[in-house]
Amino acid sequence: MTLFLKKYRIEVMGIVETIVKVNKARRITQKMAKDWQAKYNYDHAYNGHIWLLCKPHIKLQILEVNAQFIYCEMEDSNCQIRLFLIVIYARIEIIKPKQVEDQFLSFFKKLMRESSRILPCPNSEEVTTEEIFDVVKSMPTNKAPNVDGFPIESFTQHWEEVKGDVLANVLVFFQTRKINKAINCTAITLIPKVRNLTQVKDYRPIA
Repeated sequence: MTLFLKKYRIEVMGIVETIVKVNKARRITQKMAKDWQAKYNYDHAYNGHIWLLCKPHIKLQILEVNAQFIYCEMEDSNCQIRLFLIVIYARIEIIKPKQVEDQFLSFFKKLMRESSRILPCPNSEEVTTEEIFDVVKSMPTNKAPNVDGFPIESFTQHWEEVKGDVLANVLVFFQTRKINKAINCTAITLIPKVRNLTQVKDYRPIA
C-alpha cells in the first residue's frame, strides 16, 4: 500500500469495510501511511467501518460522523484547494422529514396506546378546593419544569397568587368533562439505545 500511495501521489484516502479493532487500526495506518492524519468512526460503529487518511499538510475538519459515513472539509495548504469529502460505508437512503415524522408517530402511538379512550370523570360536586390543593402539594418536587416552563414549586410557593386561576381551570374540567390538549401534553426526548441507529425502535423515549 505504501508503494501504491507514492506511485500515484495519493494525498487523501478513504477505506471502508474494515473489521480491524481500534487498537490495531492506528498501528496499521501508521505503517501504511506514516505521519498521515487518520480519522475513524469507531465511536459510532463497533468495528470502525470507515478510515479516513490524509497527509499532514492538509487541514482536516470533521463535519459529521456516524456508522454510515464520515463527512469532512479539507483544505490543502500547499495549493489553497478547499473541498468537501464524504466517505460512505453503505448506501444512504435519504428520507423526507415528513416520512421520518410519520414513522416516529406511528411507532410511539402503538407503543403508548391507551387502554381506554373514554375514562370515567368524577362528579364536580365531589371535588373541593382543599382536595385540589392537597393534590398540588403532593406532587413530587425538584423535577424538570413542565412544558409551560414552570416547576411544581412555582405553584406551591406562590399558591395565594395563582390559586384562583388553578382552581378555576381544574373545576372547568370537572364541569365540562373536557381537558385542554395543552394541559395533557408532555415533551419527549429520544435517547439512543445503540450506537448504530437504523430504526425507530433504537430510541428510548424519556418524558
